[in-house]
Amino acid sequence: MLWITKQSQNNANQAALEKVRGDMQMGEALLNIIFPGPWQIKDGLLYKGTYLMNDNHVIVDFIGSVTGDTCTIFQGDTRIATNVIRDGKRAVGTKVSEEIKQIVLDRGQEYFGEAEVVGVKYQTGYKPIKDASGQNIGIWYVGASSQYVNEIYTHFMWNIISTIIINLLMILLIILFITKFIVKPIRRLAAAANLLALGDLDTEIKVQRDDEIGYLAKSFERMRVERKKAERELRAAHQQLLDIIEFLPDATFVIDQDKKVIAWNRAIEEMTGVPEENIIGKSNYASVLPFYNNHEVDIVDMLFLVTKCDGSDSLNQKERTISKEFFIPANNQQDPGTYLLVTAGPLLNNDRKLVGAIISIRNITSERLAEKKLRYLATHDALTGVPNRLLFEEAIGRAVAKAKRGQISAILFIDLDNFKEVNDTLGHEAGDNLLVSVSGILRSNLREGDLLARLGGDEFVVLLDGASAEEAVIVAEKLRSLVKEKELCLVHYQYCCNISLSIGVAVIDGTLPVHKLLSLADMALYKAKEGGKNRVVFLQAE
Repeated sequence: MLWITKQSQNNANQAALEKVRGDMQMGEALLNIIFPGPWQIKDGLLYKGTYLMNDNHVIVDFIGSVTGDTCTIFQGDTRIATNVIRDGKRAVGTKVSEEIKQIVLDRGQEYFGEAEVVGVKYQTGYKPIKDASGQNIGIWYVGASSQYVNEIYTHFMWNIISTIIINLLMILLIILFITKFIVKPIRRLAAAANLLALGDLDTEIKVQRDDEIGYLAKSFERMRVERKKAERELRAAHQQLLDIIEFLPDATFVIDQDKKVIAWNRAIEEMTGVPEENIIGKSNYASVLPFYNNHEVDIVDMLFLVTKCDGSDSLNQKERTISKEFFIPANNQQDPGTYLLVTAGPLLNNDRKLVGAIISIRNITSERLAEKKLRYLATHDALTGVPNRLLFEEAIGRAVAKAKRGQISAILFIDLDNFKEVNDTLGHEAGDNLLVSVSGILRSNLREGDLLARLGGDEFVVLLDGASAEEAVIVAEKLRSLVKEKELCLVHYQYCCNISLSIGVAVIDGTLPVHKLLSLADMALYKAKEGGKNRVVFLQAE
């Protein structure tokens, strides 16, 4: 209808334009008959022959009454005689549009088409008025009124609408006839299809026809039979899956797309204390899982919403399976707490759409405690219990990196003076006891953030976090004095002695790499030994 309306409008405009062409020729002929003679400008006014055209509205009114058009005579680009009325007055003195002026008056060409006439659009014709010498001195205009265009358009639309109504009535009669013929079997088939949609797989679909409806009924019946068979197989597979989940050693449960629990095995019953009958079909699984009380990220929500990692170190993702490790603190200090590894995997339908999830929870406390023990043994001295060289090298690497960002620190290289004499006199066991006593003194007189490590033998090192050179020397002198003034007794050997320390001090300011920094501190310790022992020497990088 929109297309027809548009075409009708175009046809009406085209018809009006053809009328304008004929009316312009007729009007020009009447002008030549009534006012013979050439066009000319005399004393600033437009004449045809000896007849003045300015304000000569008789001729334009006459032509307008004969043709039903608007007519105008222009002197130059200005209306001097016209039957175009605006606001109750003739539009004398108004100008032709700039576009028409350029085409007709400046280039001397005719123009036929839609144009604006004193603010209103018409189907128009414009022709240049030439004097005896061929110069363009004015414009002759004829335009079909909007009333004429509307009459053509209305007549055409009535013809179209009448045709459409007749066709619709014919189609309606045909539809009524066909509907009466097929409605009864269609209703029976629709009722059977509704039963099938509601899950009734036992009612047979009976529509005995040899046409398309009968073929459709047979297809529905085959679908019912196949669906009933598939549902039996699905139930069997579902029960097999539930049996497998039930006897998994890990605590496992399954939820559907609404996050309602549809499977809950024995292991998770034992972990949570919630029996299967109290949770199946409910969506409150999170409230009975112990690790959710710690306000950790819900990996099931992540699986449903974004199925990708949030960037946290403890959250891992492999394809669309997400795992996260949780720690549940114990209620007493003797219990180390519980470490749980939770894994959530998606359940996908045939279209690869997420329709549920399977979540398993494994107790990995023994593995994590063993890892911590191994880590402790690998990074701590077995004799004194203080960090060893491995942990110290990791710490000094971090200290150098912080120093490059402006936070300086210091290191103290410590060696026990004349320790070899104790070993040679009382044996290595006595020497070990002495090392334990000295490490205890050193450790108890350092700040919580400082690091004491044993490098081997009777060599210790202290990393003073955030300490300047002056502060490091003060700490070194304090440690040296404490050890020197304290009499260390080995009760088992009935032996007491005073031990002194030689200490080398270096500042970590980010200008030296780790190996050169350690060499500088070792050189400071050597100078302390060389200078008579029991002293502190500070060396600064050149």
